[in-house]
Amino acid sequence: PPSPQQQYAAPTQKKKGMPMFLKVILGIFIFIVLIVVIALFATSGVVKPVEEHLALLKKGDVDAAYASASQAFKDVLTLNEYKKFVSQFPFLANNKSHNFSEREIKNNLGRVKGTITANDGSVVPIIFTLVKENDSWKIISIDINPKDF
Repeated sequence: PPSPQQQYAAPTQKKKGMPMFLKVILGIFIFIVLIVVIALFATSGVVKPVEEHLALLKKGDVDAAYASASQAFKDVLTLNEYKKFVSQFPFLANNKSHNFSEREIKNNLGRVKGTITANDGSVVPIIFTLVKENDSWKIISIDINPKDF
């Protein structure tokens, strides 16, 4: 008989872990998701002023939309000229939704590229360029149907 000092261990089955290639794929996937989340967070500041601008136009408050633009924008375009611009492109005021697929920040400029869907269902490509002014992003230009879309 075995002495009390001797212990017998029951045979154990070796747990099967995740194969190494799955760990690598999972690691790469998590890394990519993390990069995308960081990029979206870092550039989210340029989208908000564009969305606010479009919301003001949708409410019919062209004066407030113009006031929210950068000083450089106002130096190039008077309020009356901006009102004519908005009337030439009614989808700006009659926007049902928007999708900004690209956004970037380089130096002191931001760029938001995407589409606006009008109430009639038409989809128009657009690029907003923004500048940092008094610690907030302001629209400096609006490019409708850009060539580099």
